[in-house]
Amino acid sequence: MRVFREARHRGQHAGEAVVVMAALPVAQNVLNYAQRYNQSVIPARDAIFITTLGSIPVLLVVSTLLA
Repeated sequence: MRVFREARHRGQHAGEAVVVMAALPVAQNVLNYAQRYNQSVIPARDAIFITTLGSIPVLLVVSTLLA
């Protein structure tokens, strides 16, 4: 956390961007591949839904901690 605070103090937001990208939901291309090859479509769809819902509170907590 200290590294991110020091980087932010210097005007560098690269560290925050990495953390936010890590907290984002599963990529949509997972579902595209599942549908294309007709394999595991339902688990792929559910993974996207769950990680999208889960990313909202995670992003709020991360942005609060890094502020």
